Amino acid sequence: VLELVERFGVSHPTQIVDFDLPAPLAGPDVRVLDGEGQEVCGQLLDGGRRIALMTDLPAGQSRSWTMYAGQRPAAFEGGIAVTETPEQYEIANGLVGVRVPGPPTAPPALDALPAPVQGVCMRDGTWAATGPNRLAAEASTLVAMTTRFLERGPLRVVVEVAYAFERPEYRYGQTHVADAGPGYYRSTLTVEAGQPVILFEEDTDRDLSYSMDFHAAVHPTHA
Repeated sequence: VLELVERFGVSHPTQIVDFDLPAPLAGPDVRVLDGEGQEVCGQLLDGGRRIALMTDLPAGQSRSWTMYAGQRPAAFEGGIAVTETPEQYEIANGLVGVRVPGPPTAPPALDALPAPVQGVCMRDGTWAATGPNRLAAEASTLVAMTTRFLERGPLRVVVEVAYAFERPEYRYGQTHVADAGPGYYRSTLTVEAGQPVILFEEDTDRDLSYSMDFHAAVHPTHA
């Protein structure tokens, strides 16, 4: 049994919450019923060590769920959709979406290196910043580029676009900062059901940049 209790007199809007499980679940199938016995959508995370649910939590109230491991859940609509093409993945939840490059068949040239974002879906359903968007990195050679899903379900999708480089010596003016050697860049994107935002986590040991053109979608009038 899973339970949330609100003790601070604050109402919390509908969002994704996750619970640590006492032991990892061996299989992917799990059926979840709420406190009224209605089946709800649950998604196992972290190799079965956690489970995600969508819920609100009114002030001073509680929510509870019962899990049944090994039982196939019902199909749920309205979650996150992942669409694949040979060039990219499109991840959308009906409020926002993002396109990330698919894993290349061979490492692309440095001057044609795709950035981790190849498009963003606006709230009105139009796609902006569709590029192609290029990554500019201070590197001598691209060793590898990978795209992998860390979580892929109806409630939460986490995708990592990673690059491995051979980098030149890093200097700031006349100051030696780092020796030549291997370098990396990882961009991790999270999309959750019902949330109008995309979370970005960036990790690198190189100077790099990329840009996206939102002008046609945003129509800016001031800078």
